[in-house]
Amino acid sequence: MSRKPKTLMEVIYASTGSLRRSGRIFALVICWAEALEQTGQQEINIEQYIAWAEPEWSRRTVERQLHDFREAFPGLRTPQPFAKRMLDHRADAQAQMFAPDYAAVA
Repeated sequence: MSRKPKTLMEVIYASTGSLRRSGRIFALVICWAEALEQTGQQEINIEQYIAWAEPEWSRRTVERQLHDFREAFPGLRTPQPFAKRMLDHRADAQAQMFAPDYAAVA
């Protein structure tokens, strides 16, 4: 009996069965999250992502990445939900890390 995937990479690997493709999709999700953070937007569309990524990647490269993503997750058009969850989780973790310990004062 195998356990339920917990990490993003495990979820992606469970959908692809390929470590190579999982790595490419994982990189796309991280970059999408970075684009969200750098643009300061809650949501971006494909054209906005391509414009953000173009100095590094061509439109064709982004289209290939999105094709791989959609094959792994047919119900999703972009990695937006994964990227948003990643950013939300990071914000929660940072808030926990820097939350003052008021019990120690008492």
